[in-house]
Amino acid sequence: MNKKLIYKIPITIISQAESKLDEINGSLEPFFISLTPPERQILAKSGSESVAFLEMSQRFALEYPDLFPDFINESTFRTICFISRELREFSGKIDELRDLIHDTEMLASDTALDFALDYYRTVKMAALRDLPGARCIYDELKLRFPPRKQRKRKVS
Repeated sequence: MNKKLIYKIPITIISQAESKLDEINGSLEPFFISLTPPERQILAKSGSESVAFLEMSQRFALEYPDLFPDFINESTFRTICFISRELREFSGKIDELRDLIHDTEMLASDTALDFALDYYRTVKMAALRDLPGARCIYDELKLRFPPRKQRKRKVS
């Protein structure tokens, strides 16, 4: 894979984005519901097949209102379906943004690690040559690379 260019995001842009995220979170917070892990476990998972079933059911309920059960409020059903669809679309946009952020962060971290390893190798060589200050830096950095255990060979 060819390395892609990574551009520094100006701090003003980061600050503006964080501020907008805080604003979005604040405006939606009264409508959010927080679930516990056990609550999440018992709820139905809405994959693509569930979503298709939900949309089909809603369409049929509108086309054939005489088949709609009396014990369910039709207006509530439509409202909940609408909320589900709107939040799914909104969540998809957030997922796209999260993926872009994650990919960029991953590439930046990989590139930074390459540079750090180059620095480490340079410091290691300097320490072997007893250059001033190199030994203490090398001793600190090498802690990141503990010695590997030798595998014992089986004697047959």
